[in-house]
Amino acid sequence: ILDLDKINTYITKELSNVSEPTIIEGHAAHWLTEPQWVIILRCHPSVLRKRLMAKKWNKHKIEENVEAEILDVILCEATEIHHSHHLLEIDTTEQAPQQIGKIILNQIENGFSDITDFCVGAVDWSEEILKEPE
Repeated sequence: ILDLDKINTYITKELSNVSEPTIIEGHAAHWLTEPQWVIILRCHPSVLRKRLMAKKWNKHKIEENVEAEILDVILCEATEIHHSHHLLEIDTTEQAPQQIGKIILNQIENGFSDITDFCVGAVDWSEEILKEPE
């Protein structure tokens, strides 16, 4: 159970005088109100399913996560708190973690001045809802 108010207060207090960019990572980070930018990492549902199966997740939890990915659950939750011009979606399906890190670092270094390739709606798995699981 997360106390988001307490976390937001802590972030505001502890990071208010920090001039360097600070990255807050986690499954609930999009619920925080303090970040200026939110980066949502996406993965094609069939690849996500395979990755979670390789980690030996239980079937119910795998399908729950795949369904959430198809339905843009995290993105929808993020848009309830953050303006869409401050949200990025990065498709991680065919990229190594190092490549994703470079994309994020490049965005930070350039002040998020060109998010065209990563704007809300850049990733759409909605057609996958009609397909049977592999």
